[in-house]
Amino acid sequence: MPTIKSSIEQLTGRLALYGLLQEGLDDIAAGRTQPFPEAMDGLMRKYRTTLLPPYNRT
Repeated sequence: MPTIKSSIEQLTGRLALYGLLQEGLDDIAAGRTQPFPEAMDGLMRKYRTTLLPPYNRT
């Protein structure tokens, strides 16, 4: 049986998730998006590690 503390933590997590999802939807509605290949290239440049192969655009 869940405790009150775990239930509150679960609800807090859900509220945070819903807030982030709403931010994403607001960004899409406002046109703050970029094509997937451009986004991946930017992330790969920013977080380049030896564990990740270069992103292949094909």
